Amino acid sequence: MRQAGWIVVLWAGLSAVGCGGGDDADRDADVSDTGDVPIDGEPDGDAVPDVEADGEPEGDVAPDAEADGEPDVDVVDVEDGDDGGGPVCGNGIVEIGEECDDGNADDTDACPTTCVAATCGDGFVWTGREECDDGNADDTDACTSTCVAARCGDGLVQVGVEACDDGNRADDDACTSLCVAARCGDGFIQAGAEECDDGNDDDTDACPSTCVAARCGDGFIQAGVEACDDGNAVDTDACPTTCVPAACGDGFVWAGHEACDDGNADDTDDCPTTCAAAACGDGFVWTGHEACDDGNADDTDACRTTCVAARCGDGVVWAGVEQCDDGNTIDDDACSNACTAAGCGDGIVQAGEDCDDGNTSNTDACLNTCLDAGCGDGFVWAGHEACDDGNTSNTDGCLATCVLPTCGDGFVWAGREACDDGNTSNIDGCLTTCVLPTCGDAFVWAGREACDDGNTSNTDGCLTTCVLPTCGDGFRWIGHEVCDDGDLETEWCGTGTDCLGACAMSAAACGNGTLDPGEACDDGNASSLDTCTTSCTGNDHGIGAPCVCTAGCSDTDFSAGTIVGCENVVPPVGSGGVVACMRSIHEATSGTDTYYAEGYCTLLAVRCSGFFCGLVPQPGTFSTHACPAGTYRIEDGRSVMGMTITSRSCLVRCTDDTDCRWNAYDTFRSACGQYECTAPPGAPTEQVCLDQRQYP
Repeated sequence: MRQAGWIVVLWAGLSAVGCGGGDDADRDADVSDTGDVPIDGEPDGDAVPDVEADGEPEGDVAPDAEADGEPDVDVVDVEDGDDGGGPVCGNGIVEIGEECDDGNADDTDACPTTCVAATCGDGFVWTGREECDDGNADDTDACTSTCVAARCGDGLVQVGVEACDDGNRADDDACTSLCVAARCGDGFIQAGAEECDDGNDDDTDACPSTCVAARCGDGFIQAGVEACDDGNAVDTDACPTTCVPAACGDGFVWAGHEACDDGNADDTDDCPTTCAAAACGDGFVWTGHEACDDGNADDTDACRTTCVAARCGDGVVWAGVEQCDDGNTIDDDACSNACTAAGCGDGIVQAGEDCDDGNTSNTDACLNTCLDAGCGDGFVWAGHEACDDGNTSNTDGCLATCVLPTCGDGFVWAGREACDDGNTSNIDGCLTTCVLPTCGDAFVWAGREACDDGNTSNTDGCLTTCVLPTCGDGFRWIGHEVCDDGDLETEWCGTGTDCLGACAMSAAACGNGTLDPGEACDDGNASSLDTCTTSCTGNDHGIGAPCVCTAGCSDTDFSAGTIVGCENVVPPVGSGGVVACMRSIHEATSGTDTYYAEGYCTLLAVRCSGFFCGLVPQPGTFSTHACPAGTYRIEDGRSVMGMTITSRSCLVRCTDDTDCRWNAYDTFRSACGQYECTAPPGAPTEQVCLDQRQYP
């Protein structure tokens, strides 16, 4: 067999090299001495070459010529067997030239029948390792070059099956998770290209077939939302830009249907609610143009057809009001200037007379003017009126109702009453006694007085000024205030009369060693570096705590030296701030003053820009400076000698002055510190403890 012959030639060549020479007879002898017996039972050492199944001799009888033209070594072919002949793929033995040999004919395991180790691309599907293997490197067919079956989402476009494949499961990009190119109507909203996509072609829902969210003016009537939509910006047609059908009162003049439309319900302006231009006779009184308008053509009623109010002397008899109207000013003709017929006093009631009793008495039911007696005619009708002064004043001795005035009638009787509002309320501008309200009358005057308890005490719930008690009014409200010194100012290094916070803490009590109202602590000593400051505030040795520098201190770098009192100041993770003890100093070179009585613990970072910045300490990392949670970061910039020096530090937040060290003494200046709870510069809604002089 050819394979056996190849092995023998190789072996013979190696033997020749190893022995340093020899002739063909020697090599032939070596081969024949093997004594092996071929499969056919004949000795293999005879001179007759073996014959394979195809009838061809198995061994070479003449020198072979290799590709390089050199003659091959003449050998006698050796058949397969136990005699150490050439490798045979499939015999279960891994021989020279084979990567594997499992002795079976299974091409789906780790060793195919080629005796070459299974690998992706060999054309055999390796069971349990490969989904497929088509033996090519084409990633666009059903089996990819990684021997994984092509599928939607693998990032490879399968020809004839997929339109696209971007390798993700996102449905909002150009290729959907179904490996179909995104398009309007596919039910997926393509980011940056579509506002909506409901997957249908219904133009009356919230997402029309244009994949642009339905809106008024798009030309599609959105069911349940719009009554019309003509897709234009014209407000004078049947469908305005509100997508509500045109109607009188919508504020748009519908061309060909309305003369006007001002969108209101006012029938007295230029455009009534009929959307017809205002005109005399339309039944609406046009303000500034008509005195009346009853909408009819009757000239004898209260409104003339000229929309002028009927009156005596206009020449038209006002039915039911005038007896006559001759349109002149002659009073002695048949129609008086009062539009009444002549004849009063003749004892006969004529047209134009209320009565005519033929006498001259004005205290009975008929006046001598032939008018019925009535209140206000200036005559007291006996048995009917208590008084009648003939005027319309209700502030004199006779009301316009011809009744004598009394307190509570609603009219102020001049010279007798200070007020009279006609009600029984004592909390308005007039008491039920017709006396004006005053502070101290025990009635709270609504809108004028906050309270009125009718006493002279200023320590209860109502001051004698009828004002509710408040902190800072100078009166201690018993049961509510600890003290009240009459102002809301904190007197630093508080005196015995100072009242702090919302009238909740007395400065005089701080330092007596007893925990009094408004104090967080009181240890009775003069040290602020322990757990209780001289301001009776707790000291947590964190941001805002008092501190000192005991050694290696610097007036230009507050983070330098040995700092005592800031043991609990911990920079947040990643913060560029460094622990510093801010102190009161006057820096002579720059002329800069700092105001930190008793010291102030903080996290500091400094940045400098300018020619001499190399001489300026710049502790911390300015760009990453951050403050602990619950504190406030403040930034301060100063210009010195052509340099701009900017610092960032942390301040403690507060609710009122009692949270701050109001009692701190500034030993550098031999004066009181001025810490207070106030808004820092540029942040009016924040409240922090600081000395305002530090940030002028």
